[in-house]
Amino acid sequence: MHDEQRIMTHSPETLARWTDHLEICDVLARFAEGLDSRNPLLYRSIMTDEIEVDYSSWRPDEPVRTVRADDWVDRGMFRMTGLDGTQHSLSNIRTTIDGDTAEATAYVVAEHFLANLEGDSTFTLNGYYRDRLVRTPDGWKLTAIALNVRWMTGNRGIMALAHERSSARVAQEQGG
Repeated sequence: MHDEQRIMTHSPETLARWTDHLEICDVLARFAEGLDSRNPLLYRSIMTDEIEVDYSSWRPDEPVRTVRADDWVDRGMFRMTGLDGTQHSLSNIRTTIDGDTAEATAYVVAEHFLANLEGDSTFTLNGYYRDRLVRTPDGWKLTAIALNVRWMTGNRGIMALAHERSSARVAQEQGG
């Protein structure tokens, strides 16, 4: 059976579900690409105006909260630009779609690199994201992001060094 014939045997509902799944996978890919390429417009484009964030498994002192997406993007860009490089790899993406809302789960391996004199230059975080999305006139958008850390390897201290580096850059740009 040719691919065209196989596609024609699926119901419109099945095809719509697969289309939604692929569109949601694209949203998650743009999430990772926006961070890794330090592209705030791309990163922002996949979020609603407000977004619930839960990074408590990474930072237990930070409660689950709803923030303006613009503020979350600024925070992400600030944190990422202090590093020499990152790569957020997503896999095993599963979606549950209910009309115009969806949940997505994706495994993540987040590699962080910063050359430094205080230890290993890499820090790797492994876990999964559990996200909520809503269909908008502009396509699927994230309404909630929850990072669930399973384990970490390498030098977590480079994250603090990256924060210091970003802070110094901002101070220099502001003339201080």
